[in-house]
Parts: sequence; C-alpha cells; structure tokens
Amino acid sequence: MQRVYYSIYGKHNNQQTILNIVLIFLALFLPKIALFLYLAIPIRSFLTINDDRTDFKEVEKMPSQGIKTYLDMSGKDRVDFQKMMQRYRRQVHLSGSDQALKEKAWNDFVQESKKSFNISEDQLKNWFNRPRHR
Repeated sequence: MQRVYYSIYGKHNNQQTILNIVLIFLALFLPKIALFLYLAIPIRSFLTINDDRTDFKEVEKMPSQGIKTYLDMSGKDRVDFQKMMQRYRRQVHLSGSDQALKEKAWNDFVQESKKSFNISEDQLKNWFNRPRHR
C-alpha cells in the first residue's frame, strides 16, 4: 500500500515542497506577495486532497492483480487513469438517480480504459466491484 499511497499523493507532496521553497525565496524580496500566496496553499491542498483520497480508496479496494496493473503503469499513465476515474466518479455523482446516465458514464469509462490502457471491461468490473450481469 505504501507504493500506491506514494503513486497517488507523492506528486502533490513534491509540488508542495517545491512551492514552499519558492515562496521562502520570494518572501526575501516580496514578502506581501509571498504571504498572500502562502495563505492560498491550504485552499489548493483542500481542493487536491479530496480527489487524491478518493483515488487512493478506489485503488485500495482493487484486488491485488488490479493494484499490480496500476503500479506497473508509467507515472503519466497513472495520472491519466486517475483523471479518468475522477471524471467517471463526477459523472456518476452528477447523474443522481438516473441509471441511464450512470450506465453511459460506465460505458465511456470502459471504452476509454480499453483504448488508452488495454484494460478489459471484465477487469474493470472486478476492480470496481460492479456486477457482471445486469
């Protein structure tokens, strides 16, 4: 799980570290601007951490083969896959109780996964605990 955690949260931790270092140097010359930007960091963190936490929970629920497939992806592919999962979750959330919209969101997710990562619908159903027969 440590590798999964780092693959999801690591990019934001690295960005946060770099941002803090840049703000420290900026504060030497433009302290008011640096303070304003420093105060924006918690807002940025709040907005990014929710998607990261949800991604982590989704990947954590996968069977071990799904986790292995996820970890074997390149860094760019993992980011792209996370974005696809986030887009799918948003579409499901926005569809409310409309089953047709939820099914369309799922089918779009499946098609994009097949095209981009060669992941079959059966694998996705197994990973996301969806019923095989409706």
